[in-house]
Amino acid sequence: MKKEYLIFASIIAAIAVIALIGRSLITGFAIKQIKGAFPEYEVTVGNAEIKSVDLISFSDIDIAKGDTNRYRVKELDIRFTPLTPFSRTIPKVSVDGCSIVVSSPKGKLKELVQFPKAKAGPMFIIESLEINDLVLEIHTSDFDTTALVRANASIKRDISYDAVVKLEKINLGLLAKILGAGEKVDISGKMGGEISLSGKDLRIDAIKGEFKAIDPGGTVIIKDEEFINTLARQSKQPVEMIRDSFKFYNYTSGTLSVSKDKDAILLHLLMEGSQGKRDLTIALHGF
Repeated sequence: MKKEYLIFASIIAAIAVIALIGRSLITGFAIKQIKGAFPEYEVTVGNAEIKSVDLISFSDIDIAKGDTNRYRVKELDIRFTPLTPFSRTIPKVSVDGCSIVVSSPKGKLKELVQFPKAKAGPMFIIESLEINDLVLEIHTSDFDTTALVRANASIKRDISYDAVVKLEKINLGLLAKILGAGEKVDISGKMGGEISLSGKDLRIDAIKGEFKAIDPGGTVIIKDEEFINTLARQSKQPVEMIRDSFKFYNYTSGTLSVSKDKDAILLHLLMEGSQGKRDLTIALHGF
């Protein structure tokens, strides 16, 4: 009987040692992996915990590059199976309380954003990625917005996603450039609202959004003659009338609706100002 007690005590002691040492090893491994992806950043991980036989949890992850770029994660849960090291498949990753801040009043967004560097060799497949309450703050010379993102994704050889994004404010001029309409329409002002979208990789399968103008409004100038002709045909109005209506239009209130029709994303603008009301639909093809 004494022998059995000694064996049992040894097992308990071994588990305790593994739990203490394992936490340190896991934390060190996590920091090493993150630093490999962000080599120029300072990385800290507050805690690592093996919560069950198939769940590792990390908390208070901080990845920072000076005062410009900062990524914070309150909690990161990784589900795994005994075959994960061999199949390189992770059943589920959950991210809670995450924030991404890019702040440089004099810098440009594309110059400041840095994506994680992929390691050489086979990659892990994440069957399900769940993101809850991701706060995105961007304050640069060409972009100023705060967004709340909730998303689900599957990361395999391609990436499938389903997301809802709440935007506190977005610059319409920058949005037009991002969507490839900057050469057709010169638009200023800011709007806030919510957009939901789903798709795979760069393909958008479904998109729907509603935004409202933020005081004091802005201006709309249509520069593309072909686009003016298209609007004239669609509205059955003279080309001169459409050209004059959007030569330099000031709006004080308005809404923007985003939807999808076959391979086109539709931007529907309803605006009102001292020059009257304007109704404008822009079709962006190739989606």
